[in-house]
Amino acid sequence: GDGKADIAVLYNNGQQSDGTNRTSLWTLASNGSGFNKPVKVWDNVDAGSGSWNWDRSKVTSGDFNGDGRTDVGVLYNNGQQSDGTNRTSLWTFTSTGSGFGNPAKKWDNVDAGSGSWNWDRSKVASGDFNGDGKADVAVLYDNGQQSDGNNRTTLWTFTSTGSGFNVPLRKWDNTESDVTSWNWDRSKLTVGDYTGDGKADIGIFYDNGQAADGTNRSALWTFVSTGAGFGNPLRKWDSGSDSWNADSAKPTSGDFDGDGKADAAVLYNYGQHTDGTNRTGLWKFTSTGPAFKAPLFTWDSDDSGSWNWYRSDLA
Repeated sequence: GDGKADIAVLYNNGQQSDGTNRTSLWTLASNGSGFNKPVKVWDNVDAGSGSWNWDRSKVTSGDFNGDGRTDVGVLYNNGQQSDGTNRTSLWTFTSTGSGFGNPAKKWDNVDAGSGSWNWDRSKVASGDFNGDGKADVAVLYDNGQQSDGNNRTTLWTFTSTGSGFNVPLRKWDNTESDVTSWNWDRSKLTVGDYTGDGKADIGIFYDNGQAADGTNRSALWTFVSTGAGFGNPLRKWDSGSDSWNADSAKPTSGDFDGDGKADAAVLYNYGQHTDGTNRTGLWKFTSTGPAFKAPLFTWDSDDSGSWNWYRSDLA
């Protein structure tokens, strides 16, 4: 809460001799010019929180209670019930400023009577979608295929109440919105206030496959927040005749130029050179408010040695 963003890492410590999964949470606090050494702020074994499986955790972060300090959220896979129902829960680690409280379960689809919720079909992100000063959680959900072969995808939000979250509400459904087929597997999720109106929007980097000539085609779409929901997705950029492989792209968002509007960035995999060195590049899509400028190539790993895209997780 000092006005400088810090880094959090959820770390897999493997299994104890008794079979208990051990996971820890570390933070690297910003000092303005760099970061202090990592500090372990939570460990499920030390905290007596039972077994915590890192492989079943999807991490997001935001100021969920509106106190000016960023908290950590985890969408957790609880597997299947005996009746075949998938069980998923949402946990938060609330920041105290100097550390974090023990994780608190804020939602569970079985406890909430929300039916089956498949963690494997969920892509999670956070942002203040209604502009009330508290971060909410969004999940892009894979509903599979319709009988006509069209893919069905839905967008859900868990709106923060400060002390917890309201039950998830479906804010968009491609079949009900006449957007025809929308393939969840081809969608990479990111969040930012692209319009600068104080409400976070949803960005999707989408894989449009290959053209007849073999050119890869990708597009950038945004769901602009209305406060109460989201407008239909709008295509803000299309790679067109330039080959752009979505499988080689990892998107993220942030206000990179400080103008109050979030921009999009893509870390792009250019593969290997003949000498075995890996090449990775960084592209920036600058927001104009209603749209994005054409992507600008802003960094090339060839200028600083080998960089393996597959070993890179983007924040």
